[in-house]
Amino acid sequence: TRLPNPQSMKPLVQLGGLAALVSGLVPGLVTGSFAQTALPPSLRLTSGVDTSKPGFLVRTVQVEGIDNGGSVVTSERELNGDLGPNIANLADPNYTYDATRGFFIVNAGLNFRHDAGVDSDNGVLVGPDYVDATIPGLPGITGSSEQAVSEAIAFLEFPAAGTYEFGVASDDAFKLTVGINPRDRFATVLRQFSGERAMTETRVILVNVTEPGIYPFRCLWANRTGATGWEWFLFDSAGNRVAIGDSTNSVKSYHSGPLRPYISSVFPDQGAVGVSPTVAV
Repeated sequence: TRLPNPQSMKPLVQLGGLAALVSGLVPGLVTGSFAQTALPPSLRLTSGVDTSKPGFLVRTVQVEGIDNGGSVVTSERELNGDLGPNIANLADPNYTYDATRGFFIVNAGLNFRHDAGVDSDNGVLVGPDYVDATIPGLPGITGSSEQAVSEAIAFLEFPAAGTYEFGVASDDAFKLTVGINPRDRFATVLRQFSGERAMTETRVILVNVTEPGIYPFRCLWANRTGATGWEWFLFDSAGNRVAIGDSTNSVKSYHSGPLRPYISSVFPDQGAVGVSPTVAV
């Protein structure tokens, strides 16, 4: 559940510099020292974001007859259109699809699963404050939600300097990035899980903001088979989870902003192993 006034969200810790570790960040929940990522001020957007358009963008791709394995690397290729034609339902009646940009527009908190509409689920954003919604574009045109990948693009406005804690719950994979275009394969990866898992929370994803303002973020999600679940949120100063895109979140999310040219794929991919030294790049 959330505080009666979630707008009181503040940075968890105020920092004067770009320290590599933060101690005792989450009040009453997590203690210890944790690595954090400093947001370079060069990523801050000073123009081009329409702050009258709250929400975030979602693009979904589903390919029949493949096995993405819940792999982040394979899911990036699927999302890029390398593995086959997209059979996601772009006419999903639950959302507005912007064909010009190729994204669904979502004006609610990012809290998705396949059997939407229930008040409690296997995630961490639960009723009565959060009722699940379907993932935009799923089930696809064949009625399945398997072998699917989505990306959420959010222009997040941080109201104050300090360290913020993100969390992601997913079934199966996820990758959280930030960059001048967070879709770029060389954007900064804040955290990821690659593989299959039941709905599981990953937290203590720490971002240090030295200059308040708007920054572009991306959260990728992938499902191999079976159940689906995807939640993306921030923790307020009392340790309560508040979904990205929730109108009560003091870190506002916008869906209209500049997406600059980006590198969509590389070969061999980052982190690839067993690659021949003579392979073509």
